[in-house]
Amino acid sequence: MAEASAQPPRCFISYSWTNPDHEEWVLQLGTELRQSGIDVVLDKWDLREGQDPHVFMEAMITDDTITKVLLVCDAKYVERANERSGGVGIESQIISPKVYASAKQTKFVAVVRERDADGRALLPAYYGSRIYIDLSADDLMDGLKAGRPNLKGAAEDYLASVLEGLAAFRIQGQHELLDEVIFQSIESLTPCENQILALLTTLSSYRSDEDAFHMTDRFFEALLAFNEAPESARDYTEWHFDNFKFFSHELFLSFVAFLVRRENFEFAAHLLSNRYYHPSRHGGPKSASFAHFWAGMPSLNGGRNKRLELRRVSVHADLLKERCVGKPFSFEQMMQADFILYLRDQIDRARAKNDGGRRMWWPTTLLYRHDYDGAFEVFARSESSAYFDRAKMLLGVQSKGELERFITDLPESRLPRWDYTTLDIPAAFGLELLASRP
Repeated sequence: MAEASAQPPRCFISYSWTNPDHEEWVLQLGTELRQSGIDVVLDKWDLREGQDPHVFMEAMITDDTITKVLLVCDAKYVERANERSGGVGIESQIISPKVYASAKQTKFVAVVRERDADGRALLPAYYGSRIYIDLSADDLMDGLKAGRPNLKGAAEDYLASVLEGLAAFRIQGQHELLDEVIFQSIESLTPCENQILALLTTLSSYRSDEDAFHMTDRFFEALLAFNEAPESARDYTEWHFDNFKFFSHELFLSFVAFLVRRENFEFAAHLLSNRYYHPSRHGGPKSASFAHFWAGMPSLNGGRNKRLELRRVSVHADLLKERCVGKPFSFEQMMQADFILYLRDQIDRARAKNDGGRRMWWPTTLLYRHDYDGAFEVFARSESSAYFDRAKMLLGVQSKGELERFITDLPESRLPRWDYTTLDIPAAFGLELLASRP
């Protein structure tokens, strides 16, 4: 989807040779970045035998083709960076204060690998209070898997740090190609989104209790604030927040897709029944349904589609499909979650006494439903009455009969359509066979 003439960004990774496990982690990071289209320069790949590591590193800093320098910060890196006034030992590739001061600081981005005993991000003193990428959740996830107690505070602190860091991705000012700025911002947010999804999937796999529910609720409702202008914002359009709208929509949809795939219906049903506190600066209700995590993307579906003459039905849907590769579920399972979210929202709307002003969940990915046959897996399995008795909590219904009545009464105006194609809801359910055997 990126423009063909654009050159891939280049980055150099600076890190400490702390131990073999850490070196392997850095190699994996570099590999993943390369697979994402970034030209990564790493000593393991690019430092030749006989070359001076210090000269090699300084060449990377002064090279104008190097877009960013990633400082992978663990305890050893920070210790060595803070203790040295210049130079670099042969045992590591560490940016010293002297080298850091010799280049534009905007070229450097810290990647936090570890935190101290008080939960503070480990950063070199010279880096100051600048924005960093937090990948310290790996240890937290290991703790969750190991069943270590007292991780609630650490998980909450991590999610709070993520929210604090998101502010750096706000798009401000006027841009001639605003849709391109939004598209690039979505790409830049990808590592952050992947790390959050990894934490949430680990949390839900090992902790499906009230603490996990509460923590997840508070995180998602905090995301809603990024979908509109803050009090201090000036000179903006509705497009300026499309990067965050895409981020929160994809993350929520992805988490539900994972929960349904793992048959963690209790956690998913909680997310779908919860109300999210949302004191909008524009007034209106202060609590919102999960449907507020869906948003139209005029910058992609209108602006970018038209400017690049893509002639796509939905650039938004295309992007979700492309980015599903490598996630802990298939695209069909993402569509399944989208279908469930759409139906649950419609059922809730039908029960509401007044749904005026209520946001509607639109199943964006179901544009591709025609590529897949038969009922979605969770409903195909619901031929079993016992399985349906568990899965029905996703839709908030008590029986097959109640579900059938809802589908019969669903207004035609609310059926998803794309061009001349209308979603076949009974076929996606396998409605005739639902709860047809024990």
